[in-house]
Amino acid sequence: MKEVNWGMIGCGQVTEIKSGPGLYKAENSNLLAVYNDNYDRTLDYTKRHGIKKAYNEVEDLLNDSDIDIIYIATPPKFHKEYAIRCLKANKIPYIEKPVAMNLDECLEIKALSEELNIPVYVAFYRRGMEKFIKIKELLEAQVIGDIRYVYVTQIMKVEDSELTRERLPWRVIPEISGGGKFLDMGVHVLDCLEFYFGEMDTMQGIVENTGGYYEADDTVVATFRFKNGIIGSGTWCYVADQEINEVQIVGEKGRILYDGLSGKSFTLIKDGVEETFEFEEFDHVAMAYQQAVVNELIGKEKSHANFDEAINLVKMTDMLLSDYYKRSAK
Repeated sequence: MKEVNWGMIGCGQVTEIKSGPGLYKAENSNLLAVYNDNYDRTLDYTKRHGIKKAYNEVEDLLNDSDIDIIYIATPPKFHKEYAIRCLKANKIPYIEKPVAMNLDECLEIKALSEELNIPVYVAFYRRGMEKFIKIKELLEAQVIGDIRYVYVTQIMKVEDSELTRERLPWRVIPEISGGGKFLDMGVHVLDCLEFYFGEMDTMQGIVENTGGYYEADDTVVATFRFKNGIIGSGTWCYVADQEINEVQIVGEKGRILYDGLSGKSFTLIKDGVEETFEFEEFDHVAMAYQQAVVNELIGKEKSHANFDEAINLVKMTDMLLSDYYKRSAK
């Protein structure tokens, strides 16, 4: 494979700047076709982005012999269905996070992927950003020594779009998203931690809805442990009074502090001296990761993508959230 030709299912907001343009701006990469369940929206998107093919039926996209890989840019409710259909059509699925609604759906995708020997990628794009790669390099070089603990804070104000129950965004409707904003935003931070330290083997805590704006969870306090023995904890609240996104990785010789979502900077503190590392954060934030996936597919170099770790993260969040949703269903 000398070039990678993409199709895309879904053309919502995330594909406008963050994750769509990278598919046709990366080297050796082309976005050939788009399908959305609203054909007028498909036509509008393809016209504005200069994409040649706009499909009215997903089957036509799946049967397009020019396409190698399909970006599934839909809510999680549809991830398994489209991933399975992509695999059966001999296309590589590139799935928005989280992989699927639950672990069972993930394992179904994995089983077919292994049976057909077709890889699956998950859009945890921070694995391609310079900041997070540099943090991984420093940790592997033992710059702060052995890791003692990790602490995550992700608190945000309720958004205006979440104030009217009759018109809630799909991200806080569990039947569509699988959960709430913890699954939509918190998993990005947790995936980076698995990127650094490998898979977790346990996650437990308290999950509640404290704001009452929607049925999904809005506040999570959790502890977690990685298979290598590193421990961590965190607080996630999406109905708070202010915005704080911070990760602290504390070692025997120092610590690393950073905003868990932004790609702009992090601070290394060692021997009482602070050093700030700054990076350019591009508009097309997913493009570097997408370029790495393309490079892997054309045989240039391996990417940091890891389907097994993405599945394991769903296993961990299922473990954490299942009790809340069992209680909510009563």
